Amino acid sequence: MALCLLSGSAGASTVDTGKVGRLYVQSTGAIAIQLDSGFTNATAASQCPSASGWAGHLSADAVLKSVLIAAKSTGQTIAVTVDGCETTGWFKIVDVYVN
Repeated sequence: MALCLLSGSAGASTVDTGKVGRLYVQSTGAIAIQLDSGFTNATAASQCPSASGWAGHLSADAVLKSVLIAAKSTGQTIAVTVDGCETTGWFKIVDVYVN
């Protein structure tokens, strides 16, 4: 049953690629980004109808935060997988690949 749930979730996610245009961090641990090319695949798939162009995570792991900050600092292209919404109206980041 768990395999079925993971499989269903993976099929619903989308991937968008670009450079981190803007980066937002909050003292409570939240982090969010805007890609320079936007989240066109996530928007087209209606991942989060209330999304404001940001993708993030309210309680992101330190590794995820480090990768996003490093990508912003170095101008690296990243691929961001999102699945659904955070309560903030952000696309919810599932994982990030640095190209």
